[in-house]
Amino acid sequence: MVDINGYEIKSAFSGGEPLKAIYSLGEKVWPVSGPGPVPVDWGGLKFTVLEPGIIRMLHVGTNKTTTKPNLSYSKNGGSWVEWDYSQISVNEGDVVYFKGINYSIGSANRPDELYANNYSTFYSNCKFTASGNIMSLLYGDDYEGKLILPAYCFYELFSYYSKLTSAYELELPANKLSFMCYFGIFLQCEYLTTAPKKLPATTVPEYAYASMFQGCTSLTTAPEIFANKLSENCFQQMFQGCTSLNIAPELYSNTLEAGCYNTMFRDCTKLNYIKANFLTEPGDYYTSYWLAGVSSTGTFVANPKAKWTDTIERGIDTVPAGWTITK
Repeated sequence: MVDINGYEIKSAFSGGEPLKAIYSLGEKVWPVSGPGPVPVDWGGLKFTVLEPGIIRMLHVGTNKTTTKPNLSYSKNGGSWVEWDYSQISVNEGDVVYFKGINYSIGSANRPDELYANNYSTFYSNCKFTASGNIMSLLYGDDYEGKLILPAYCFYELFSYYSKLTSAYELELPANKLSFMCYFGIFLQCEYLTTAPKKLPATTVPEYAYASMFQGCTSLTTAPEIFANKLSENCFQQMFQGCTSLNIAPELYSNTLEAGCYNTMFRDCTKLNYIKANFLTEPGDYYTSYWLAGVSSTGTFVANPKAKWTDTIERGIDTVPAGWTITK
């Protein structure tokens, strides 16, 4: 920006004709182009835009009228603006931060519903990457050290309608999860190639990671998963249909629970390597269809203490017949 006595230049004329630009010592000083300064010291949720387009948020259920989340955004280091959910126009290289004070972004009418009745999801018609700490959507500037998620919290937050390409630098730091808190957060993100680096929670409640990356057909990198205490259906369909994924994240838990890994890797057509530490004998009660449609050959690395590896009936509910089991 060029100013005179504190007044910003909005237009300039020479001989009565408007000027398109002003140069000083050969450098263009007005109008200033480009994204401008970015608040690099703020580590909340950040979108880096890769091509021109718009970013919006869609609201499902009664969110349409009554329970939209309270969010603000800052574009290219500018002032924070309370988001009225009108579309945000962006160009390549733009950076947009988001924050808000919310208990949750999704909710249900009953605490045990298998879907959220009210939730919001980011929409974009342009490619972008996500980074920073997602907890800024709940705690605003005070997101550091916040590690607890309520039920349905980030239900389908990026699902279907966003052209998110990478979430590798996106922090999902919560270590205390709740029912369906991450359900479908990246569901059907077909442009997503890299997942967040890690999911640090060691205890995973029912459906907390269910359908998290389902249908992410470009995904090649899965997060490191630290879960060692599972619940019913907690990983159900987590990577189903991830047709570009060939190596599964290591599965640390020694004990399986009902339906915990059901259809977890179904139709991951390139998947050919799994390391799993469970001592429980797999089968349709725990791992129904979990390896249906994977590569016909592969390697399954089992816990050295597992007693089921020599007697198990091979198949899509256990270990495919064409795979080698090692310890």
